[in-house]
Amino acid sequence: MAGAKTPKHPSIFSHQEWKDICRNLNLSVRQTQIVTLLLEGHKTFSVANTLGISPDTVRAHLRRLYLKLEVSDRLELMTCCVREFRRLYPPQGQ
Repeated sequence: MAGAKTPKHPSIFSHQEWKDICRNLNLSVRQTQIVTLLLEGHKTFSVANTLGISPDTVRAHLRRLYLKLEVSDRLELMTCCVREFRRLYPPQGQ
């Protein structure tokens, strides 16, 4: 799809924080794009439309992500990202 846009990073993380999270979780470029859109609240069809791929392809990427990160659903996937953020950037003074 010619008009597909690539997401930069979820607004809940800075660009550098998101790069660090994705690197530490060993996410591929496409996996990073999909997780970014999910964290922004997109659903399967919206992710597919934004990236110019089919919804079945999005679901296939999600299945591989779940196996890689040992999670079972989107909520656990997002929790994994937040957990990695907290591990990389612990609160100061605690």
